Amino acid sequence: ESHRDEAERAVAAALTGQVGRFRGPCRTCEGTLKAWDVVTTGIRDDDGRTRRVLVISRDITESMALSDARDALLLREQEARRAAEEAMHARNACLLHVAHELRGPLNAVQGWAILLRMGHYTPVELPVALDAINDNAQRQAVMLDQMFDAARYQEGARITPVPHAVRRIVQAAVDTVLPAARAKRIALRVEHQTTASALADDGAIQQALTNVLFNAVKFTPTGGAIDIRSGLEDDRVIIEVADSGEGIAPEFMPRLFEPFEQGASASQAGRSGLGLGLSIVRAIMTAHEGTVSVASAGTGQGATFTLNLPAAHV
Repeated sequence: ESHRDEAERAVAAALTGQVGRFRGPCRTCEGTLKAWDVVTTGIRDDDGRTRRVLVISRDITESMALSDARDALLLREQEARRAAEEAMHARNACLLHVAHELRGPLNAVQGWAILLRMGHYTPVELPVALDAINDNAQRQAVMLDQMFDAARYQEGARITPVPHAVRRIVQAAVDTVLPAARAKRIALRVEHQTTASALADDGAIQQALTNVLFNAVKFTPTGGAIDIRSGLEDDRVIIEVADSGEGIAPEFMPRLFEPFEQGASASQAGRSGLGLGLSIVRAIMTAHEGTVSVASAGTGQGATFTLNLPAAHV
């Protein structure tokens, strides 16, 4: 409709002694839709009155197509350049984050090693130094394992799903995090509403659920509680982990499962870590043709993580 209005204005301009012009689609006598560049001008008689309108039209279909293709190519190039710049920025940020997190335990190991070598320690401090070296070496090992697992699952690591009892999966993960929970006097409350089995890779699904539980312990204050529930819905095994922790701010939700993300609460509380745990969970659940989701009423309201994976028909 807008092109018709432009054409009418071009003709009206010619009738008033002006030059009109419009560019747009118009059908030929054969019914073919083409793009035209049209110029109109009035032809006056001896009395100065416009008696005729001269219309000069040029078929610009091909040139318009080339121009559109050029614009589309330019847009794709700009988007590709922007994506490459964002990827480079993200990579550099990740490298800085990894270097920062690995440097902490490394500095501790080096510091204690120098003191031991110089003999600047008492008999009481010797076991403290050795424990510190061992603890920080283990911290580095855990972070390196997380980096390896993240890369492995992101690249599509193969899993071997076989039937596993949901109760056994949950209990094994609870047993793994129990010492950390007890250290903070956090109650782990388990409720099973199914005796079903899940179709899962034992090692991978254990890692996924353990990561979720460790995350819950990490962000739940001393004396809090974590509820673990299992159930069956439409041939899908559901495992929920609900904590009474710090909750999740709405603006952070879209980035929660991205690598190297921990949220503002973690940095404000001075917690260390690479922020790979939940990204590994998502990759593992995707490999199982399952999902992981999270719900939180907001900061200070706790969070509920839900693992959804296929049930085994046994």
